[in-house]
Amino acid sequence: MTSGMMRSLPLTCFLATFISLGVSLECEECVGMGHNCNGPKITCPPEKDSCAIIASEMLGQRTLVKTCLPSKACNLGLSSINMGKIGIQKNFISCCVGDGCKRSTDTMPDRNTTLNGRKCPACYAFKETCEETMTNCAGDELFCLEVSGTSSLGAIATPVVMKGCANSAACYELKDAKSTLGSLSMVYKAGCTDGASPGSPSEFWGFLFSTMSGLLLVKFLV
Repeated sequence: MTSGMMRSLPLTCFLATFISLGVSLECEECVGMGHNCNGPKITCPPEKDSCAIIASEMLGQRTLVKTCLPSKACNLGLSSINMGKIGIQKNFISCCVGDGCKRSTDTMPDRNTTLNGRKCPACYAFKETCEETMTNCAGDELFCLEVSGTSSLGAIATPVVMKGCANSAACYELKDAKSTLGSLSMVYKAGCTDGASPGSPSEFWGFLFSTMSGLLLVKFLV
């Protein structure tokens, strides 16, 4: 059993007891630039049985999200997407209880930068297509990811596309979806390939992507 799994056991036991008593889980929901955010408590749906803090870095921007997530997302580790000359997107999920959810998240695990011999087309743009360049994948980035869709901020909508190298955490339980947080939303199609089998990103990964895209859209419009 890994140290990460050992650390998650008390949290898992607490949540299991909480749910068995028939008590609805409430989590803070917010999104913000930087290392912390504050927002109202929301009641989590049954399939999202954990409170989570999600730290993200993309295109030089640091974002923090607090929300409800499935407990299976708690031990994914660092997810990374290498978009070549555009840069790296990293996400790290920490599940929490009570006052532990009020903290800021200042640490982000290091990404393995050792080249692994794989290459993927890479790009990012607020357009329907983007100019691809082949980029060298590193560490556990064994998949080529492609996401395309429409990112919306209120009444403002724009197409967005992302391609690059990705690790298994970024490609976990893939499916096309629509994700929403407040006025930020995205409808997207996605796929991860390793040269043999396709997939499409999970709801909570798409939630992260829509959040990052929405915040970057604000910067793009300004």
